[in-house]
Amino acid sequence: MDNSKELALEITKVLSSSAEEKSRAIIDSQYCEEILQSIPAQDAYMIIKDSFGGDSQFLLPYVKPERIVTFIDIDCWKGDFPSVEGLFEWLNELVNAADDILMDALNILDQELIILLFYPYLKVAVWSPTDDNILELLESGFETFDNNYFFTFSEDTEDTKLLRFILDRTFLYNQDMYFRILEGVRWELPANMEETSFHHRSIRLTELGFPPPEEASGIYARRPTDNIISSELRTDQIPVIREEEKYFLPTLYNEQISGSSLLTSAMAEADSKTVENFAFEMMYLANKIIMADYKPLNDTSALKISAEKAAALTSLGLSIAMRKKGENAPVILKAMTAETLFSLGFNTLMELQDRLRQSLKPIWPPPKNPSAWALETPVALKADSALNGMPAWLSTPASTGTAVVVTLGLAPQE
Repeated sequence: MDNSKELALEITKVLSSSAEEKSRAIIDSQYCEEILQSIPAQDAYMIIKDSFGGDSQFLLPYVKPERIVTFIDIDCWKGDFPSVEGLFEWLNELVNAADDILMDALNILDQELIILLFYPYLKVAVWSPTDDNILELLESGFETFDNNYFFTFSEDTEDTKLLRFILDRTFLYNQDMYFRILEGVRWELPANMEETSFHHRSIRLTELGFPPPEEASGIYARRPTDNIISSELRTDQIPVIREEEKYFLPTLYNEQISGSSLLTSAMAEADSKTVENFAFEMMYLANKIIMADYKPLNDTSALKISAEKAAALTSLGLSIAMRKKGENAPVILKAMTAETLFSLGFNTLMELQDRLRQSLKPIWPPPKNPSAWALETPVALKADSALNGMPAWLSTPASTGTAVVVTLGLAPQE
């Protein structure tokens, strides 16, 4: 029986619910598991994370282990380094959910991350038949599960109690992992384990749609705007979307795209295939922005600002392309990708900045206490410190299609 339409309606209902109601709406649905697997990873992560200590214990059993690892990739890193606090938080929720949920997640989580949690606290000693110090080890607080590896924790805290419970469960359900943890603590270097975990996470994030920062920074490449406008659309730039599957875009991205009046009107006039492709291009563009700007993936406000930035500069690029090419918006959306329009908007601002810098040279430096210098321009965003490198994106969204102020920060150049 084909229930895809029913499922799509349930997913739409969940995604349109308020943040407080989403977890309960999923639990009450007969398609609980399908919803958690079908909604965008960012939405699923936020629903689970917001329900920590409550509904998460009911939701996690319906989440596939691969998705749980995705949530950990999103939430448990600070820059290029794993967040120990975040890992303990997720492991605690998994422990409270069920043993099989915990072990399924640990089985596919990078074991280097698991060992890193044990490394500062766990001391390991290996007994051999020629040793006669077992009593000394036991008197020193060491214990053993297998009469070969003896271990003790250097601290008695909630975190170490959680680690001991995990060690107990790995010995019970997966002894290969148990011995891997003990040997890893004995021999492996934290720096090597961090590097390996970072590499594995980067691959998984790329598959999720978040390219590495060095690749994502290409969106800020300086190019002449005339070259951008004259460039032709390549087939490899068009998203490949399977018609037999139903996809949903992250709620945050949808909200910001719909907040741009120019983009909204353009997508309303375009055909459904163009709209679907452009929506996915905008999602990938927002992902690139957050990676290029080195923003945390678990920060909702950072995701929102990246989506706002993508929408504003793309909207600016669309208006410029429409004027230069003399075409309407739907034609432009078919001929140029969202990233190309973003690049056009960004490079237009950079060229404006360069011209302003040249025109202001004769009156440099400014007075000690200059009043706010501003220039009214039909630019669909607010940029700060326009004379000091890349414009800093402000959290206040700008209305598209109206004249706004580009503030020029006149700090002396080095």
